[in-house]
Amino acid sequence: MSGTEAPVCVFVGPTLPEQAVTDVLPDAVVLPPAAQGDVYRAARARPRALAIVDGYFERVPAIWHKEILWALHEGIPVYGSSSMGALRAAELHAFGMVGVGWIFEQFAAGGLTDDDEVAVAHSEAGDGYRSASEAMVNIRCTLEAACADGILTAGDAGTLTGLAKRRFYPERSWSQLLDDAIVHGLADTAAALRSWLPRGRVDQKRLDALAMLDRLRTEPPSPVAVPWAFQHTLWWDDLVRSAGPGHTAGHHGATTLELVLDELRLDHEAFADAYHGALVRSLAAAEAARSGLRPDAASVRAHANELCTDLGLKDQAAFDSWLERNHLDLVGFNAMAQTDAAVALVAARAGADVLTHLPDRLRAAGRFDQLVDRAKDKQHKLAAAGLENPSAEAAAGDTRALYETWFARNRLPVPSDVDRWARSAGFRDEDAFRRVLAREAVYQRLEEKA
Repeated sequence: MSGTEAPVCVFVGPTLPEQAVTDVLPDAVVLPPAAQGDVYRAARARPRALAIVDGYFERVPAIWHKEILWALHEGIPVYGSSSMGALRAAELHAFGMVGVGWIFEQFAAGGLTDDDEVAVAHSEAGDGYRSASEAMVNIRCTLEAACADGILTAGDAGTLTGLAKRRFYPERSWSQLLDDAIVHGLADTAAALRSWLPRGRVDQKRLDALAMLDRLRTEPPSPVAVPWAFQHTLWWDDLVRSAGPGHTAGHHGATTLELVLDELRLDHEAFADAYHGALVRSLAAAEAARSGLRPDAASVRAHANELCTDLGLKDQAAFDSWLERNHLDLVGFNAMAQTDAAVALVAARAGADVLTHLPDRLRAAGRFDQLVDRAKDKQHKLAAAGLENPSAEAAAGDTRALYETWFARNRLPVPSDVDRWARSAGFRDEDAFRRVLAREAVYQRLEEKA
């Protein structure tokens, strides 16, 4: 399914509307302006690339440099332009982050140094992050264009630039700047600029963002390899813990999760089982990260396809419907597949050591003695019938019938790669799985005759 391919994630808000992003990159996942932890959460899903345009600051913690470095260390290309993306790219381009556009170049070269150059006041998601002020970089570029068109002298442009710079960033707007110009004795200049602005205003932030998207379109990103080691610190561990679960679709993911957990807690046994499974998954994922076990793209894709098969998602429409019902988006789905692949690597490394802990888990669940009794009874009856190691043909007519019967009983589809499935289910290989199924089929037939 094409919809399961790793996407490019774009953090954007007031600089560009979502439609402008998908017009250039139709398969992009468009995320809100990034705050601290958002880049890390998105990177855990192993996207094809991360592209940062807009980010929060002042009211909430801004994107931490360390989470971008972590993404780069994990091999994920990270691009930045226009706004917060340009700032972070200028600060981290030496470590492998890719900056695109005039604004990035100015910050990287030291021509611009103040964060407020790109800051704007804007509305929230419900109003499309609409800008309520003008960015200083846009004012600079527009005044330079007015000089080039002969609307302003260099001196007047310098004066207007200074007037705009003195304003606190939420107060910057063209109407405010024109009023300030009149107060400072530049009424004629203000009138000329007012007439020219509708056709001459330069939105440099938008131009830079579109340039980055176009680069991602024309030069598809590939995994990166950095020559430096990522340093784990207590502060980094705090961010990882505080980041919580991966990205989910919608704005009420946390509330929905808590309500779902309340329903699950009403069934004590089901909650305990799910919690234990989640704990194992969490510890395995943490061990994969600590040990540097990184599943490759083919492995992640295989786990994503396997998950779709297990869920019976046979086409894109079914896949999209499942995402919506499960309050998930493509980023979150790929995070699931990424974690599945990482856990599989840890399980393969752990090998027989895991099996040494299984008897205690069975004893605690009150099942060990029951399984012992059943195993002894099966061994005795198969031996008495001279069928200790029956073939698939003797058990069910042929191998396909043997598989179809067992998987149907367990409400699972027959996997396309039985050997892969068997290994993931704890069997040595497909032959061992087929042998166990054949013994069970014959044993059940003997039980029915008894």
